[in-house]
Amino acid sequence: MDFEAIALAILGRIEDAVGLLPYKPPNVSLGSTDLDHLRVDIMFNRREPVGLLQTNITPGIIQVAVYSKRGSGTIQALAEGDKVLELFPRNLELGSLRIDRPGWISAGFEKDGWWITPISIPFRVIN
Repeated sequence: MDFEAIALAILGRIEDAVGLLPYKPPNVSLGSTDLDHLRVDIMFNRREPVGLLQTNITPGIIQVAVYSKRGSGTIQALAEGDKVLELFPRNLELGSLRIDRPGWISAGFEKDGWWITPISIPFRVIN
């Protein structure tokens, strides 16, 4: 599975989820009237050969950010974070991508009028 296919599988899982905030690509600018939404970055680390047969393992992180309008509170953002974590449970396999460890929600922060709550989900690609 190539990196583009992995990204499409991850984003497809988020876009198809029922009851989740809409997803916006990270390269789309935000307007002042935009509603709460999710942003997703998929970060791959370098490949590492493992074993005699030179199996490659590529670790990475799925970084999802919940963008909430400032002043709307943090409970909704944390609830959205829980929904995202439910989409990527431990032992989930999407082709050659595997979620080996549970993800986590980090402390939120404010930027440009948005409250941003980061969710991190570690993964490995084995090929």
